[in-house]
Amino acid sequence: IGAETDVEVRVDDPELACFSFGKALEGEALRAGVEACAELLALAPEVTVPLFGATWRAPLGPSPLTVYVSGPTTSGKTLLTALAQAHFGRSFHERRLPASMKRHTAAWVNAARAVVGDALFAVDDFLIMGTAEDLRLTEKLDMIARAQYNGSGARRLARDGSMGRGEAAPRSLLVVTGEVLPRHHSLRTRLIVAEMTG
Repeated sequence: IGAETDVEVRVDDPELACFSFGKALEGEALRAGVEACAELLALAPEVTVPLFGATWRAPLGPSPLTVYVSGPTTSGKTLLTALAQAHFGRSFHERRLPASMKRHTAAWVNAARAVVGDALFAVDDFLIMGTAEDLRLTEKLDMIARAQYNGSGARRLARDGSMGRGEAAPRSLLVVTGEVLPRHHSLRTRLIVAEMTG
């Protein structure tokens, strides 16, 4: 038993192609890697314990879990989330996470998470500013978190009125970063909030 080295996966979407695993660590390198990961827990335990707990939970299969990392600008929330995301691809970093609340639709995020499978999937930048756009962003986050919680993809009727094929259920474990907590109670009950304090 060990890492399978003869499996090759290709993903056409360049953003999803960042998901990859390097060569499995062994011996002293494995021990050093595990120790380095464990040391991350001491950085800001109120955030790192749920965040890295989710990172290590993700490969075990579907979970209703959504971790919401909240904090002001420059608090380090995106950096910590990027460190967690990098467990699933070395090219992820603070300015390159799988998705953004600003640039991606809820449907794309949920479809991408179905393709990615049992991994961490970070969505960056939930920010409401007291504008008309706030409702749309909150609805987007609700659609993403609700799909995670329910473990099901969207269902739509086909153009001819017949029952269409449903979308695949998103399987990855969801992490969302934001500067403010969502206001809707039903949405907040689906989140584990990890709040940066400074």
